[in-house]
Amino acid sequence: MGALAECTISYSGESGTPRAHFMNIVSAPEAHGDIKPWSPSSRFNNVFQTSNHQAAEHFFLRDLVPSACNVRLKFGSNINIDIRTFDFSSLQLSAIRYGTELNASFQIGQSTADKPWIFSYSLGGQCFGKRLKIQTNAGDAVLFRIDGPADFLLSSDYQALTLMVSADDMTQAYRSLHGNDFAGTPELDTLAVAGSPAALTLLRTITRLAETPRYRHQAAHRLERGIKEAALLEILMNWPGAILPTTQDSVLPASTRLARDFIHAHIKDLPTVSDIAASCRIGVRALDRGFKKNLGVSPLQYMLGLRLQGVHDDLIANRNGNTVTEVAIHWGFSNLGIFAARYRERFGELPSQTLLQSRQLRQRLN
Repeated sequence: MGALAECTISYSGESGTPRAHFMNIVSAPEAHGDIKPWSPSSRFNNVFQTSNHQAAEHFFLRDLVPSACNVRLKFGSNINIDIRTFDFSSLQLSAIRYGTELNASFQIGQSTADKPWIFSYSLGGQCFGKRLKIQTNAGDAVLFRIDGPADFLLSSDYQALTLMVSADDMTQAYRSLHGNDFAGTPELDTLAVAGSPAALTLLRTITRLAETPRYRHQAAHRLERGIKEAALLEILMNWPGAILPTTQDSVLPASTRLARDFIHAHIKDLPTVSDIAASCRIGVRALDRGFKKNLGVSPLQYMLGLRLQGVHDDLIANRNGNTVTEVAIHWGFSNLGIFAARYRERFGELPSQTLLQSRQLRQRLN
């Protein structure tokens, strides 16, 4: 780290929802994927750009910390801040780079009612999160909440994409996973490592939102709300700690629970419906009724989801073959056309795209 020019900002204002462009905790080198947030054609709008320390300090005070106090910033000497952002329904997406080292510490006002969540994907550089006790690197993703003190040290080549989600939206998405009876605050893992399903899903989701056209139709807000809800649900379905495997165990009938556990234990053996029914000593029809009633899908649909997830994980980890065909056959998919269509429905991209992104990421990391 080079010499740092220090500035201290203190502000006390009315409570409100803090904006989070400056709190992107992540890491990593060059961006991968198709997203280009700094392109003139991008949906990201140019919010702020400067190479002047005084202008940067004024911007932070005026626009970024109205609900914080005792903010302390140390910028490096060659500052070159570029912040882009756009709103999508009630989500706020940002792209940020500072062009210099930054050491930031601040205290969020305790009276803030709606403390949002930040999903952050690393495009370049490194970030050290003292409070979260993490160090992020290329392609890592981080989830944190603006809810108190924080300290971050960013390298000069730091770049990140962030997705800010309100507390209400986060709770609603969590209830979509675990039912409306869920009460309390979601507790999720902080870090999703580079190349993991969670990190790649976050990048893919932000890319998809950024590429969605701006429709001028009067129903455009309903379209964006539906896309937002689907995006949050997909992120949570892949985020570590979001799925609670024991949620349904206490209410599942014994036969359905035994069948589900048998499927998970033998999915790589490609069991038949008859094999599953025999394992829990019930008929095929009773097995099908139990799954549809308690899990909302048939046994075949349940296994299809697990097999597609297995292909997805293997492509990312480069396991069970070096081609999509080899991995697909390993997981029992013989009709590659139907397989590719179902994979795209599930993950929003072709399996070849997943494999290419995984290879590019490993090359950059190596």
